[in-house]
Amino acid sequence: MANKRYGALALIVGTFSVTALAILIAVPFSLGATVFLSEFCGGKVKESLKIVIELLAAIPSIVWGLSASRWSIRSSFRSSMSPWV
Repeated sequence: MANKRYGALALIVGTFSVTALAILIAVPFSLGATVFLSEFCGGKVKESLKIVIELLAAIPSIVWGLSASRWSIRSSFRSSMSPWV
């Protein structure tokens, strides 16, 4: 029988790698939105976008993840079942 070792190292490395990838994706978008709002937007557009961003930030990320997975599953189901429906 093979000598198998189990540990938490793979879970820790996976967690840190996913976190680093999320940061690499999110930081440029957030900095771009910040610069755009503070430097380039006019009065009404700026206030409207600030309200939208605050509303998006108020919703927990698990809700966004569940809604995205629901949309993904629904769209893939429709495309795969369209010949029979």
